[in-house]
Amino acid sequence: MSLKSFLVFSFLVLVLNANYKLKKVKERNSLVRDISAAMEKAGDSFEKFNETIQRIADDQAKIERTIRSLVEKIERQQQLLQFAVAGGF
Repeated sequence: MSLKSFLVFSFLVLVLNANYKLKKVKERNSLVRDISAAMEKAGDSFEKFNETIQRIADDQAKIERTIRSLVEKIERQQQLLQFAVAGGF
């Protein structure tokens, strides 16, 4: 094999190797993009889940306040009824 043929062959091997490595890098980049997109989507879903949990907690707090208020009103009504029954009116 002549020196020229050897150099051409070596150059072709280098080009093929570089092409193969470039293809692998593109595949990895694509995978990284896919993973990043999935993580972003999961993050959005997690954020929405947290917002939903917070709304539920806020609603529960409102319900508890409403129940306490109703219990207080019922207790006042009971006291008025007891007073009326005892002859207070």
